[in-house]
Amino acid sequence: MQHEGLDWVYGSRNVRLALMLAPVREALLTLCFIGGWSQGGAVSLYAGMRRFQAMYGPANGAFVAYVGIYAACNFTVLGETQHDGRPMRMFHGTADTQALIGPCRDDVARLQQTGLDITLTELPDVHHRYDDPEIPTTGITVGPSSGHCTFLESPNHQLVNEETGQAPTDADPCVVPTGVFQYNLSAHLATRQAVLTFLRDVFASPH
Repeated sequence: MQHEGLDWVYGSRNVRLALMLAPVREALLTLCFIGGWSQGGAVSLYAGMRRFQAMYGPANGAFVAYVGIYAACNFTVLGETQHDGRPMRMFHGTADTQALIGPCRDDVARLQQTGLDITLTELPDVHHRYDDPEIPTTGITVGPSSGHCTFLESPNHQLVNEETGQAPTDADPCVVPTGVFQYNLSAHLATRQAVLTFLRDVFASPH
C-alpha cells in the first residue's frame, strides 16, 4: 500500500492537458466528465474542488460532471466543500468491505448542504468491484485493505491516519487483512444505465 499525499488528484490534470492539445479544444474543454472507481472515485470527488483545480487545472478547462463508483471516501481534506458546483453522481454497494459506504454518505451530506447537485445511489448487498465481469458472481477473497481507516490532510498537506497521527502504513491497526470482490450483473447494468442517463442530461444542457 503506497500513499503519496494527495498526488492522485494530479491525474485529472493530465486529462485536461490532453484536451487542450486536441484540434477542437474549444469544443472539448467544457464537454468532458471525469469518472473514477475506488480510489479513482476519490479523484472524481475531489477533482471538483476549487483548490485542486487552482493547483493542477488550466484556467480555461472545466469538467462538466463527476461520477464516482464505489469511491474511497475515507479521506478528509482541507477545503473539500469548496466545489465548482458541477453535478456529481455516486454509486456504492452497501456490503462493500474494501471502501465503506459510511464515509461517502457523510461526504454527500456535507456537499448537499452547500447546495451541490450530488447524489449517492446505494446498492443493497452489493460488494466492491460489482461492475467487473471478470470477478466471479460467487465472489473472491482479497486483501489487505485500508478502507476501514480514516485519513486526514494535515496542515502541511500530508496524508495521516486519524488513529495514529502518522503517515499510513500496512501495519496500521485499521488495515483489515481480507475483503470481498463480487460481480453483480443487475447492479452493474443499473449503474451503467443511470450514468448514461445522467451524462445524456448533462451534455444536453447548455454549459
